[in-house]
Amino acid sequence: MVTVTLQTETPEFSGAIEALLDVAFGTDRHRKISYRYREAIAPVSSLCFTAHSEPGGALVGTVRNWPVFLVGGTGAPLNTILLGPIAIDPPLKALGIGGMLMRHAIAAARAQGVDMIVLVGDSAYYERFGFVSAGDFGIVMPDEAPHRVLALPLSAAAARSTRSGVLVRAESVSLPHVA
Repeated sequence: MVTVTLQTETPEFSGAIEALLDVAFGTDRHRKISYRYREAIAPVSSLCFTAHSEPGGALVGTVRNWPVFLVGGTGAPLNTILLGPIAIDPPLKALGIGGMLMRHAIAAARAQGVDMIVLVGDSAYYERFGFVSAGDFGIVMPDEAPHRVLALPLSAAAARSTRSGVLVRAESVSLPHVA
């Protein structure tokens, strides 16, 4: 059994994170549509987490979140993030580390005032965390397969949304601080 601790991502692990992402998704992962939203934009540092094995503290997982905007929708603007990538050290994939990271990231996003989380992934995996088709909320991610774009509303406004808009890159987004 592996004991795992979670922590907010720190710069000292950036090389190990990139290596883990290469193993998980391949060195050509930057060609994926979702990377268009991440290129030259900093992730939301308070919503990026790493998993470490104990003892020793070796990196065994990572999840990051990126600022994005929804434009052209109706209703109040939604504070939205793009979750991913999430990666687990392949030999440890079946130990629940990914679920631990997902639950932690979702709880932190909710606590920091995020209205909606969007991701690109397999609905069979992510529905256990409450994700459904982003199309249910009127969210479109250009050039991505619609069935792979999923969303999780974290606020009442997001849950009521049926025409949220088109997902676009954000140069910088400040998350509101919740007292």
